[in-house]
Amino acid sequence: EQGQIQVGQDVPIQTTDFAGNTVTEFVQTGIIIDVTPTLLSQPVADTARAPVLDFIHMDVKVEDSNSQPSPAGTIINRNQANTQILLLDGEATAIGGLISTQKTTSRSGVPVLKDLPGWFFGLRYIFGTEQTNVTKQELLIVLQAEVVDPLRARAKEKFENELIDQRRQNAREALRRLGKRYPEKSQFPKPKTKEDPVNPEK
Repeated sequence: EQGQIQVGQDVPIQTTDFAGNTVTEFVQTGIIIDVTPTLLSQPVADTARAPVLDFIHMDVKVEDSNSQPSPAGTIINRNQANTQILLLDGEATAIGGLISTQKTTSRSGVPVLKDLPGWFFGLRYIFGTEQTNVTKQELLIVLQAEVVDPLRARAKEKFENELIDQRRQNAREALRRLGKRYPEKSQFPKPKTKEDPVNPEK
């Protein structure tokens, strides 16, 4: 079955349907990972009793998106990566390549004068400075494939372990009661030490 992980929020967007009515739709943003696994088994040899290896084929879709307001409406910036992975049971791999660039511009200086138009005697450049920051981020995702036993097998194993623990607990309780009833018999006898033989004097 397909699984999804989302680290982000749903952004409301106003749209119009065929009848002209305004409809609000929610669009997923943030880090979104969709994985569809498929279990494959293949024998290691062509013999009848050859051991079988389990492979996990995963169809992976990764998205790193964010929303940005604009005069025309909300803009969704998306970085997507689609890939297919074939892993052994317990094997891990990394998915990268989702690089996002963010550019911010800020001005500092004398209030009012730093915000004047550039054609106004150039006072904008005399009384103010402009700084541009560029930030680059790369999203790296590590996926590990693991074959999980069926629910019935896990339930049976848990029941057997609980049954063994219960029997051990009952045995400890029985020994404890027996020790209280016969305290002198519950103590282990002390080991006897063998004395060295004494040679008679001639």
